[in-house]
Amino acid sequence: MSRSWVGGSRDPSFRLSSQYRQEVNKFIEYAFSNASCKGGRILCPCAKCINQQWRTADEVLKHLICDGFLWNYTYWNYHGEGSFSSTLHRDNIVERDEGERHDTHTMLNLPLIYKTWWDMPEQHMEDGWVNRKGNFDISERNKEWVLGRLNARWRDYKHTLKLEYYDKYDSIEDRKANIDVSKMPEELWYTLFDMWDSEESKDICQQNKDHKEKQKLRHMTRNTPYAVISKERQSEDPNLFPPSRIQTFEATHRSKKTGLFVDKNSAKTIEKSKERHSQESKERQADKEVQERVSQEVLGPDSHGRVCPMGPEVKPKGAFGTFSLRDPKTSQRLRELEERISKHGQMLLDFAEQMRVAKQYMHTSQLQSQSHTQTQTQSQPPS
Repeated sequence: MSRSWVGGSRDPSFRLSSQYRQEVNKFIEYAFSNASCKGGRILCPCAKCINQQWRTADEVLKHLICDGFLWNYTYWNYHGEGSFSSTLHRDNIVERDEGERHDTHTMLNLPLIYKTWWDMPEQHMEDGWVNRKGNFDISERNKEWVLGRLNARWRDYKHTLKLEYYDKYDSIEDRKANIDVSKMPEELWYTLFDMWDSEESKDICQQNKDHKEKQKLRHMTRNTPYAVISKERQSEDPNLFPPSRIQTFEATHRSKKTGLFVDKNSAKTIEKSKERHSQESKERQADKEVQERVSQEVLGPDSHGRVCPMGPEVKPKGAFGTFSLRDPKTSQRLRELEERISKHGQMLLDFAEQMRVAKQYMHTSQLQSQSHTQTQTQSQPPS
């Protein structure tokens, strides 16, 4: 029986056809009759749930109509077809529901079939945030940071899988023969292999390699988050002020044990920053805008969406607010506004002084007038 309709479900218009709905209904009937169910639910094979979530018949129907089938899931081994054990995958889902963690994929509970983090539907990101928020005491203002960490761990895990199960072998046959179905279902491995074989993924991989080779300033943070390093530097400050970008750069590029920089370029960068700071007065050295201007001159322009050297999770909006001080136009507008405020402030002070002099003059004139009236009254002879 042909199942070309499974791959055709990537077309939204086809998913609205009566043919597709008829095939989906047949699949649901088959799955509930042959697959292992959990409380009247089966694993949903839609493009978002990817056989990772238990759903009712109505939910599966809705998902398959709205999101389509997992595009290459034509052998329904997790819905009662063949002898391949679906018990293993089912047990993994049960363990995940009970809170047990066996590997990064299970812990993140995020689909791996997307080329980049930004290709992933927002609902998955939101689910990741809700899960972390439910397990830890995290406030809403830390959501962007948490999603940044999830992004990093998601990419790192995919990279580890690629090295271990894709790059290690030369042929697709060897790769398929060495997959680990305890980490994810067989069809998801095939989806990842197809994705990594695509020209787009190979181009992205080559771009990442080129960027890494061009990296001039290497840091020494290893697995220590930048937030931890920044907090340590802040605690060492007598006034408990947070470190500037240059101070953070020095902390992440100099060894605590030896006091040596990781390379010559880092040492030159710090030397240049100190020389540039020495050109400013002590009062201006503490000014945040001056520090930011020096950082731009010394470290150079930041990559899009990054704040050197604050780590990948810190974004310009979080570091500088809605209007970044790094933007020359914004800085110019702020300086003009400060000048206008200063100018109008001086005008207000002058006006207040004029008012004070006028009031004093009026008060003096009133006293003189009263005194003159009293003098005239006293000088007139009695009638």
